[in-house]
Amino acid sequence: MSTASVKEEIGVLLTKLPPAKQRAALAYVRQLSGERPKGVPGSVLLKFAGCISKESADAMEKAIEDGCEQVDPDGW
Repeated sequence: MSTASVKEEIGVLLTKLPPAKQRAALAYVRQLSGERPKGVPGSVLLKFAGCISKESADAMEKAIEDGCEQVDPDGW
């Protein structure tokens, strides 16, 4: 199978997927290619330090703990 036909078939199949699955496929292809997202230096993020109240941070931490040990059967 030629490279062009592989790309064509992938394109056809991707158009049949819902947007969430297309994003998942994109993330997978990026992972395979070794492409890494560009980050932001920590020094740029320092301006946000301390802007969340203790109560809000505790609520976020609880929500993460409550929701993170669940399996999404439709996820991959």
